[in-house]
Amino acid sequence: MKIVVWVVIVIVVAGAGWWYVSGSEESSANTDAFMRTAVAEKGDLVVSISASGRIDPIEQVEVKSKASGEIITLPIEVGDIVNKGDLIARLDSTTVQNEFDQASADYEVAKVTVEQRQKELKRQESLFDKELAAENLVDDARLAYEQANAQLVRARAALSTAKERLEDTEIHAPIHGVVLTRPVEVGQIISSGTTTVTGGSLLCTIANMSKVYVVADVDETDIGKVEVGMPASINADAFPNMNLKGQVLRIAPLAKVEQNVTMFEVTTLVDNDKGLLKSGMNATVEVVMARADDAILVPAKAITMKPPPARPDVSDTSEGMSGRHLAEAGGPPQGEHGQRRPPEGAPHGEWGGPQHGGRMQPVVQVRINGVTEWRPVKTGLSDLDNVVILDGLNVGDTVVYSLVSGALQARDEFRERMRNRTAVPGMRRGK
Repeated sequence: MKIVVWVVIVIVVAGAGWWYVSGSEESSANTDAFMRTAVAEKGDLVVSISASGRIDPIEQVEVKSKASGEIITLPIEVGDIVNKGDLIARLDSTTVQNEFDQASADYEVAKVTVEQRQKELKRQESLFDKELAAENLVDDARLAYEQANAQLVRARAALSTAKERLEDTEIHAPIHGVVLTRPVEVGQIISSGTTTVTGGSLLCTIANMSKVYVVADVDETDIGKVEVGMPASINADAFPNMNLKGQVLRIAPLAKVEQNVTMFEVTTLVDNDKGLLKSGMNATVEVVMARADDAILVPAKAITMKPPPARPDVSDTSEGMSGRHLAEAGGPPQGEHGQRRPPEGAPHGEWGGPQHGGRMQPVVQVRINGVTEWRPVKTGLSDLDNVVILDGLNVGDTVVYSLVSGALQARDEFRERMRNRTAVPGMRRGK
């Protein structure tokens, strides 16, 4: 019976040893195949978010006529640049002109009548003072004078109205801009925009395009990073090689939901002095949240979080651990909340246990004269592709990093746990 037990133990130990050796060799081979190098270089790094949007004019006016009638002159076309006050359209003014002439004549008569009534009042008052006229005659003259003044006021108002209606037969541009639409033609009869229930006929649409808005939909996961006043870069689909500068003008306070995705409208103001951007164009807005110019950059994959060494005499410190050994261990494994956790059975002093309070620091593998060593660094901005190195590296330093996939690392961690579980009690695995 004892012989059978010892045979089983030998078989288990042999199987575990074979599994460990084969797994380590396979992991090392895979790791070596995915090792990469990069040189720390100077460059600019921009942290931004991108969103697609459309171009809208900052000022757009629908031009309608206050008068009704037939269009006899229409000197504008779509795409024309017009200045404020330029003639847009002229209507048939025959009837309105007649009304104006009649109002003018009535006004002149009213003025003369007032003058006559005033003279008559003065004459009656003079006769009354000389006791040559009765008091009732003076009262009648004063009443006639006041009635003439009232008639003059009515005539003046009628003339002003007729003049305004005559002027309304000529429609002028209310702003400087470009003609976007012109849905009417010469000879068409249009309705007034002030006297009809429908709002009147649209003559044209004019937009000021010297500056434009780019209205983009930003996902709610990014909207918290966007602030009014942030610089932005705009790239129109029509001009893929041209980047324009803009600034975030406003952020919509109310979200809109499309296909279960919550978005917020972000409006960016862009100069359009050259007039290249057209209303309705599609554009991509890149809002710059932070940037670092002329900084030392390395790939983000080269950064590893590792605890500082516990003491100088520990052999497996951040300065002495090779990239291959770290990769064979699956790298510093991930724990809860994204923190690196120590491998099972590792001494606390080597992996940031109680002696370090769980602190982690960014490190990179640096290759110097063919020798690879771990070096702590101080990192700055990151765009997920590159990281700014504030301290710890110089321009030209060669860093080494692994492209081993997360799945491969997870497999290695699983094998490590299985080895620990299947180890024979009282026996330790060789290093």
